[in-house]
Amino acid sequence: FTEVYLHGTVRDMQGRKMSKSLGNGIDPLEVVNAYGADAMRFTIISQAAVGTDINLDHEDVEATFSNGRNFSNKIWNAGRFALLSLGNNPVHPVNEVKPDLALEDRWILARLGHATQAATRNLERYRLHEVAEGLYHFFWGELCDWYLELVKDRLNLDTNPKSREAARSTLVTVLDESLRLLHPIVPFVTAEIWSLLPWPEGSDRPEDLIIAPWPDSGSSREDPMAENQMEALRELIVEVRRLRKEYGIPEGQRIGIHIWGGGTDLTDTVMSQSSALERLARVDRVVPEPGAGVGANAVLDRGGELFIPLEGVIDLDHERMRLRGEIERLRTQAALTANKLENQNFVAKAPEEVVTKERDKLSRFQERSAKLEEKLDALQGGKS
Repeated sequence: FTEVYLHGTVRDMQGRKMSKSLGNGIDPLEVVNAYGADAMRFTIISQAAVGTDINLDHEDVEATFSNGRNFSNKIWNAGRFALLSLGNNPVHPVNEVKPDLALEDRWILARLGHATQAATRNLERYRLHEVAEGLYHFFWGELCDWYLELVKDRLNLDTNPKSREAARSTLVTVLDESLRLLHPIVPFVTAEIWSLLPWPEGSDRPEDLIIAPWPDSGSSREDPMAENQMEALRELIVEVRRLRKEYGIPEGQRIGIHIWGGGTDLTDTVMSQSSALERLARVDRVVPEPGAGVGANAVLDRGGELFIPLEGVIDLDHERMRLRGEIERLRTQAALTANKLENQNFVAKAPEEVVTKERDKLSRFQERSAKLEEKLDALQGGKS
């Protein structure tokens, strides 16, 4: 061998080596039977940082391997959804549908390129845990949480044929290459899903996933414009969801939003993604100008301001009353904590960690109270 990789030792949560005499061992065959080999492999590899040992809890094996089990299930469920949605018709190579690619198609292909580059680079450096974590965040956080949600409507039979074919080609390409990247870490679930994927017309299918070529990590899929536009859209959707939750807007309630101040690129992107906003944030109308009246406000990190009118959407009187009660409760708690900290006997005699904990509590009470006062001010139309 010209190169040898030495990984850390598997230990228990107290840092002790596993042994029969200590009774702190984990039988890998029992883990495989209970949760699957993929779950065990992913859990261990994702913790195999260079120069560190791996700590596993023998007293709670289910929790120890839950991350790997959940990720394996996610791959399986995403694959099943894709197979059901793609249908049996022939799939075109993605290059043939390039003129018809939507923003989300271009974005996920660009993100796939970045994921491939990172996985290749980290494998070459033996950063196995970084390979696992990077592919986990790409597959779950970008492909499943965003792309599959955005593309669902376009995979329906009654949608625009060109748009549907572009979505099908993109989904097959991204799944094919994602499964190739993940195969060294979670070989069984990836091989099963990959074997069932429809294949682009005119291209030879490898005999098996294990001998399929590693995805190209070149720069041919770079698309900074699509990434910037998509990140702006994602930020807006996340912010709308946050405000909906913060102000108690019912999940199924459709709302309107005002968006302005971010330049024409932001406005054009938002206005062209009405279906995405409706599906992922329950927004049924977008007004590209400042809002007025009682509502929720937010400033976006990428520029622009967001306003959600709340009149007729929630019970404003009830929410104002609730906020006043919560502010009063926090002020009372803050006053009690401040009095305790002003007591010199307490500060002098109490352990340092107890005093620090009380100071942190006071800070949290004050910060939370200030935020709720801002929220109440907004619900009163800017009147204190």
